[in-house]
Amino acid sequence: MTRLRRRRRASSWTRRGAALRLRSRYGTYVSLANHVQEQTKIPYVLLDGAFAKTPEVYRLLGDLLGVKERAEQLAQYADETRNGLAARVVSIPEANRPRM
Repeated sequence: MTRLRRRRRASSWTRRGAALRLRSRYGTYVSLANHVQEQTKIPYVLLDGAFAKTPEVYRLLGDLLGVKERAEQLAQYADETRNGLAARVVSIPEANRPRM
C-alpha cells in the first residue's frame, strides 16, 4: 500500500500524484480544487470533513485508494464510536453539556 504523505496542514495529504483535502464546507474549496487540478494536472479529491460524514469518507477513500476492507473497518468503528457517544450524551441535560 502506498502511504499518504502529510503536508503542512493536517487536512491535506498527497499520494502518487493525487491531492486529497478534507473540508466540512465546500464553498470556495470547489473552485480551489478545480484551480489546483487545472494548474497541476494532478487529480484533486475534495472530501467532506464533517464529523458525521466520517464513515462515508472512510468508505470513499477506501474505494479511491484500493483498501476497501480496511476502510470498512474504520467506517464501522467510527459509526460505533459516534453512536456510543450519542447514547451517552442523551442522558446529560442540554444545559450541562460541554460546548466546543
